[in-house]
Amino acid sequence: MAHIDYTKIDRLAAMAAWAKVAATNQSAESLYSNNRKDISANLAKLMTDYRDRDMNNIVVTLQADALGYRCAYVEEIAVMMRNYAKVNNHIKKITGDRREFYATGFGLKLGHAQVAELMDRDLSEWQTQIAIFEVHIQFLRESVKTCDQIGYAIKNRIELLRHTFAQQ
Repeated sequence: MAHIDYTKIDRLAAMAAWAKVAATNQSAESLYSNNRKDISANLAKLMTDYRDRDMNNIVVTLQADALGYRCAYVEEIAVMMRNYAKVNNHIKKITGDRREFYATGFGLKLGHAQVAELMDRDLSEWQTQIAIFEVHIQFLRESVKTCDQIGYAIKNRIELLRHTFAQQ
């Protein structure tokens, strides 16, 4: 019979870890919410500058800002994806530990449905963390698309101005 490490399936330790992740989720959600507000403000400023009638003076600056924001958001996506992968791997480890606990150390014979229900409860905060990451990553991806679209709009406006002045 294989040796089972009961320290990794201790109920009190699992609950403490769950509470820690719950607190982390609350602070992460607040942080990402503020980050999304900043990103939205940056994109709104780009759009306001784009709509400016005297765009001839700010074209280069506007293009540079759009490209700079895009690069920053792509880098942030990479960081978020690394964190997402770490949490996903941690969830897999916890799932195995909890499955082992309910199979051997729980003290009661449980059916598959009961084990699944208990595991869903135990993993709920980690799954919430995954959902927080997914929402923020999706927002960042949409922000990158918006920066790309602003860049294309600037390019098209420059071509329109060039064509208009060439006609005169």
